Amino acid sequence: MSTQGIDDQTIALTLTAQGYRSPLCQTLLPSTVKTLRLKHHIFQNRSQSHPRHISGYLTVPQVAKSLELSLHWIYDRIHKGTIAISKDKSTGLFLFPDVPDTLKQFQKLKAGLIYNLHF
Repeated sequence: MSTQGIDDQTIALTLTAQGYRSPLCQTLLPSTVKTLRLKHHIFQNRSQSHPRHISGYLTVPQVAKSLELSLHWIYDRIHKGTIAISKDKSTGLFLFPDVPDTLKQFQKLKAGLIYNLHF
């Protein structure tokens, strides 16, 4: 429906009428529709389909794609402290230096050869 130009709110109402619902709710929430739409790479806004590129840095999605890791794998290790990094104040993103050693260190962490990364 989204590819036909129908917005998330209308899709949620339509699917609720057909008996679908979000977990723990009696209706299907527009946010659930949005989550599923984005998971399947169906974008409504141009900005959603163009990930950020910060000169000299790699974002979490860029590292994940380069090394065939899931975003969850990286964020989980950041939140557990295995990967020590702070968010950039101006962008609000975790930014890794865009140098070959960064990806090499991630590969070592993935392989279990090292146990912590510090940026």
